[in-house]
Amino acid sequence: MLAFEKHNLSITEFENDLLKKTILSHKEKFSVGVPKKWKEYTNAMSNIKYITAEQWGQNAPLLTFETLFYNYVYEKIDKFIQTHRPERFGEPYHTEHCWYMIYENDSGQVPHNHETTNGVKSADNACSGVYYVEMPPDGHRVFNIYDDNPRVSSGKIIETIFPKEKQLFLFDSALWHEAVQRDTKNRSISIAFNCHFI
Repeated sequence: MLAFEKHNLSITEFENDLLKKTILSHKEKFSVGVPKKWKEYTNAMSNIKYITAEQWGQNAPLLTFETLFYNYVYEKIDKFIQTHRPERFGEPYHTEHCWYMIYENDSGQVPHNHETTNGVKSADNACSGVYYVEMPPDGHRVFNIYDDNPRVSSGKIIETIFPKEKQLFLFDSALWHEAVQRDTKNRSISIAFNCHFI
């Protein structure tokens, strides 16, 4: 199986709550909804931000995200690369392709991967990741991992993971995965990203 890691971050409740408030404030300010170009793939609200260009006329809450990354995430990415991509360890990389997802009620994403995101060569993918800011206290909220693309082949779920707040998942960008939320009237919030070698 392609590499997958799960980390419990030592982020404080205050910092995590600030992430949540910033995302929800941003969602209201820009009336963020389901991106039109993702309609067939997801029914979750999202905002995406590139350092060099804005999408959908929105500025993602980048400063708050950077605090999360600099204080907690980059050290985990460094170790992931050292373990799973040792031939490229020490090379510069960036995480400018970063977005948040808000799942309300029954929602989720179809199985997908990030191997060809933004025209980046597959060989230049360092990893992809997701950080869980808020999880519903009830219902069924999972991260499913597939052995292949189930949309065009016989790909099957090989592992189901139940995310918890303040957890970070790192995985190979080619890994097929999906997010599913069912049987809850509550909300979940996550921050996802792709990491590319420069």
